[in-house]
Amino acid sequence: MSEFSKLVEEYLDEQSLNTHVAMLCRVVSFDPQQMKASVQPMQKGLPLIENVPAAIQKAGPFFIRVPYVKGDIVIVVFSDVGIDDQINTGAEAHGKGQRKHCLDDAIIVGGISPFNVSLPAEDGLIIAKKDLSAKVVIKENNDIVIETSGNLGINADSLALNADSFSLSTTSGSITATEGFDITKNTDTVPESAVFE
Repeated sequence: MSEFSKLVEEYLDEQSLNTHVAMLCRVVSFDPQQMKASVQPMQKGLPLIENVPAAIQKAGPFFIRVPYVKGDIVIVVFSDVGIDDQINTGAEAHGKGQRKHCLDDAIIVGGISPFNVSLPAEDGLIIAKKDLSAKVVIKENNDIVIETSGNLGINADSLALNADSFSLSTTSGSITATEGFDITKNTDTVPESAVFE
C-alpha cells in the first residue's frame, strides 16, 4: 500500500470514529421543563454529553412528556448538522459550522428497556409505572382500565358521565357527595350503600 493510500485510509478511519449515528446512553440528569438531559454514552471511552434535547410527542397545543430519571437508558441519535441555532430559537437556521453527526448534536428519541429486564405482561396500550401500581390500559375490545394504589383526582368545571349502565362501589366505607349533588336515572333508585350529603 502506498504512503498516500495509508494517509487516506487513516483519514477515513478518523472521520469514521468521529461520525456518530445512534447509540445507547444512560441519563445522568434531566430537566423536565426544558426537556433536556445530560447523558453518558454506554460505549466506553466517550465523554458525558450535556444539554441534550429530549424528543416528546407534540402536536399543536398538545404534548406527552415522559419523566426520565437518573439511570434510565435512552437511545440517542446525532443530527446531520449542528442544531444549536434551531434548538435555542425554534427557528430555521443553517447548520452550526461544519459539524456532522457530532456528539454535540445529540437528541434523545426514546427510552430503552434492556432484555434482562422484563416489563409486566399485559395486553393493550399501557401507560404505567413499571410495577403497575398506577396504570391506564386501553384494550383491544375497547375496554379502558384505570388503576392506582394512590389517589385519583378529577378536577373540572363540569363532569358528564354517560353510559348504558353505571356502577359505583367501594371496598370499605361509604360513597359521599356534597355541594348539591344530584343523581337521576329514570325509575332506578340510589342504592342504600351510597350516602349523598
